[in-house]
Amino acid sequence: MIKKTFLVLLLATFASTAWSNDEKNGYVSMGKLVEQGLLDVQVEKLHKLKNGLNVTLENKTEDSLKVWIEPGRRFVAKDSVFQDWFIGDERMITIIPLGTVEQDLLGFCCQVHDRGPANGAKYNIGYMAPDTWIQLATLIHQNDFPRGASQHAVWCLSDNLPVSSIYHEDETKVRPLRELVANIKGEPLPWYMLTYEKDTARLFSNIHERLLGTLQYYLRNSAVVTINVRSSTGEIVKVLVKESGLGPGMHKLPVDLNVKGWPKGNYEVMIYTDYATLVSKSVFTL
Repeated sequence: MIKKTFLVLLLATFASTAWSNDEKNGYVSMGKLVEQGLLDVQVEKLHKLKNGLNVTLENKTEDSLKVWIEPGRRFVAKDSVFQDWFIGDERMITIIPLGTVEQDLLGFCCQVHDRGPANGAKYNIGYMAPDTWIQLATLIHQNDFPRGASQHAVWCLSDNLPVSSIYHEDETKVRPLRELVANIKGEPLPWYMLTYEKDTARLFSNIHERLLGTLQYYLRNSAVVTINVRSSTGEIVKVLVKESGLGPGMHKLPVDLNVKGWPKGNYEVMIYTDYATLVSKSVFTL
């Protein structure tokens, strides 16, 4: 699994480097064609397209155009109250002379504190995001990740959300996403994931609700184990395991904590044997 994940990340990095110019396989960047006056692009959010934008491309020449819509382009909302739209899709399109083509593109909101786009919201074609963003867009394009996890991965870059916010009940399905974003942010991969309260008025509430993950620890000998969660002040806020007799070897403890209402900050999960000996300490941040 580690080798496979590393290969996925390597391919995503290579792809973003190889595609950083204005052409690919004879197809020319949509942005370059617009700059040259050869192509007209209209971008609109339609609610019937739950996960993307409708893009209309008009060939303004009497020759065929080979248009490349790159993963990693950031469409900019014409109305600043709406979030911009980040493309996690790629299309190679040939448009006949003076022809028009419509495309529906998979995309994700960025600027988490702005409103989600209204039906009919218009966008400029914007610009290509930084190389690290293109790596993420490429990885999303190449894989069938859960929609919510991909959205949070984008917000991790656009709004500095924590990597722990990239959640799915089966962590293995989103591990490449989490690993890439952690690498881009220069952070260790967190051992846990967070879910957030739903908010009907906003796309993201920023109110943490649950913490999920797995703790692993090793015992040299049989021992009585106690596992506590402590706040930054040292106060015990939750007892996960109380005086449980366990044998030697590697142990795993699935963690599913209701953290709604807990103050934001750092917490420590302390694993003790025989009431006093600290075996390991794991940190999480709300």
